[in-house]
Amino acid sequence: ALQGGEPRAGGMQAACPQAVFTALGVQSEAFASPFNAISPSFCSASADVDAPFGSCGSFFALEPPAGAVLLANPPFDGATVLAMARR
Repeated sequence: ALQGGEPRAGGMQAACPQAVFTALGVQSEAFASPFNAISPSFCSASADVDAPFGSCGSFFALEPPAGAVLLANPPFDGATVLAMARR
């Protein structure tokens, strides 16, 4: 695997298989790309290029409906994680 993880672990998504996210009712992803998204709807850093593949744009500009369940696996960068937590 390109990411070096264990293939049976489900990728880099906190090592959870898709069934877990389905059971939790995940509707969209806060940080993804067309290459790693597991939801039909996702936020990405490159919305201008990713929109045809389902990107809703930047997580920081998203106005999710009340009660929406988003999967958040941000880049492991302190500033991004802090900005996400504050939002």
